[in-house]
Amino acid sequence: ADTATAGVNYTAKLTANEGYTLPAELHIVIHTVGTTAGTEYTYNSTTGELTIFGDKIDGAVEILKNHTDAAT
Repeated sequence: ADTATAGVNYTAKLTANEGYTLPAELHIVIHTVGTTAGTEYTYNSTTGELTIFGDKIDGAVEILKNHTDAAT
């Protein structure tokens, strides 16, 4: 999904480009406020599955992630 809607769970599946791995953690910002994994969202760093709970979405959502080079 490209757009998060208040009251509706936002789901996405992150993928890593070849030679990279998914980040162990994400930093999610909702309406300029940082969030807590397990409270406002869930993220599985193995599968890349992300869910942001719809009842926590009350403004713009920003998903910040960093790639990790698999060689390091």
